[in-house]
Amino acid sequence: MMQTVERVGPEKVAGDAVPVLFLAHNERRLLPDFLRHYRSFGNVTFLAIDDGSDDGTREYLLEQPDVTVFAPAQGTAYATHKVDWRREVLDAYGTGKWCLVPDVDEHFIHVETSFDAMLDKLDGEGAEVLLTVMVDMYADRPLRDQPMPEEGQRLTDLFPYFDGPRAMPGYVLRPAGKKKLQQHPTPTVKIFGGMRERVFNIAQKELGWLDRFAMQYFAIDKDPSWSGPMRIVSKALSKRINGVVADAQKMNKVGLLKWRRGGQFSGGPHAIDQKLAESSGRAAFLHFTFAGGEQALRYTAERGSHYEGGRYYKRMLDAEDTMSRSPVIAESVRYDGPSALTGIIKQIT
Repeated sequence: MMQTVERVGPEKVAGDAVPVLFLAHNERRLLPDFLRHYRSFGNVTFLAIDDGSDDGTREYLLEQPDVTVFAPAQGTAYATHKVDWRREVLDAYGTGKWCLVPDVDEHFIHVETSFDAMLDKLDGEGAEVLLTVMVDMYADRPLRDQPMPEEGQRLTDLFPYFDGPRAMPGYVLRPAGKKKLQQHPTPTVKIFGGMRERVFNIAQKELGWLDRFAMQYFAIDKDPSWSGPMRIVSKALSKRINGVVADAQKMNKVGLLKWRRGGQFSGGPHAIDQKLAESSGRAAFLHFTFAGGEQALRYTAERGSHYEGGRYYKRMLDAEDTMSRSPVIAESVRYDGPSALTGIIKQIT
């Protein structure tokens, strides 16, 4: 029996389907395209934890034929219990299965011929997790005026751009630190970068040539080596990066994993406290965090339930000059399918 969540409405879980677990709070306008996207994968079943929505989210989810809805138990809260919510639902419905764990503003993208083919390849290589990169998506308009989708609109049409590997910083991949690995041994790497890191952090600093070289050395599309004869160089360059991005947001997630009972995420599903066999491939979450622009960001910041009371959201809102500009630059890439993410995502070998 689950202690921190309770089911609301009927159970609609298909026994052989891939569970898609997500938390929702006032996500009504994002949900149609979210559900459409994941249904396109084929045999999936949705497990939704609705955290006190008052915009019609819960009612909409209860109407869906393939969504089982849960609600937090009395006395639990997102900031302190989201790890337990996810664990209990996945223990009950996902043990031994491949499971997707997106947020509602995240669309999973892979480079294989089909979702089922990807799962077969993962099983074939003995993998238990596919590292997933959060890729910030944006429109060519000021950040404060980024749109919110209407019924029937696709998010990739509204937010077609992302930072390619050649933007500064692009996406940087480094080995995770020993302390982190002791607590959450999967994944063994950490990733930062993307549009938010570029406009809210890197753009505010004067980078020297060595800083830029270090970030290019660890660029995700170069699959940098940090073993063997390059270990000393890699360690020195990694320390150099630490001085530039000490407050960077984590852009790595364990977005697709074969669930083992009792697993605990590190807050959100950025890492997990079990040692899982990592795939040779890599996927992405198209991340539509700016849907709704300033109004949506302010709501999240004032709600204060995200990391450190929504500190990152408050910092973005305080950057009024940055919020008033379009984030599109020459190195922005227009998304027209998985191949546009070449270098960020990669095939399973």
